[in-house]
Amino acid sequence: MTYADINKVFTAEVNKYLERGYHFNTATMRGSQGEIAHIDLTDGAEVVRVLLRTFTEGWDKQGVELIAGRVLEKEHVSPDADENHADTIWNDRLEQISIQRYYEVNGYGDYKKFYGTAADAETVSKVRMRRYAQRPDRRNKDMTNAKTIKIAVPFIRRKLGIKNVDKSRIEVFRTPDYRYIISYRGTGYQLNRKED
Repeated sequence: MTYADINKVFTAEVNKYLERGYHFNTATMRGSQGEIAHIDLTDGAEVVRVLLRTFTEGWDKQGVELIAGRVLEKEHVSPDADENHADTIWNDRLEQISIQRYYEVNGYGDYKKFYGTAADAETVSKVRMRRYAQRPDRRNKDMTNAKTIKIAVPFIRRKLGIKNVDKSRIEVFRTPDYRYIISYRGTGYQLNRKED
């Protein structure tokens, strides 16, 4: 999905209200709260804002969200008020009617952005993390030697409840974020500070 597709969805959302008999409430459309665009509509009894703004979710997901929200009565916004009597509609105080999120799924720095679902964004995030982890400075450091095996044997005995440990099947390594992992027979166990 491209940004042009998002524009079409925004237009369709506005048209949905226009077809229900709503009309533009121009006096409240002044100003910006950092959103990309907003349209205020009224049927004479209530005011509805259709809003397009950016969002971030966690540290690795961002995109554009389309919100249709109703202005609450406690905000005292009068439908069809003239420009001298119009009140500000605060985006964060809207009663959400609907919300649609479009996540960026393109590479960082790409000129043209592409958007997808939350599942698409999660897949892209995993690919980015895998590529980041494969960078030469992000590889696990192999720390398997006689000294670390001597430390790992009692840990494996305690963790697995076994007496005889095959020392040739032990691997010890440190991850780039300085976690220590003991691998025994293909299964990894993370050393916690209380177990050191």
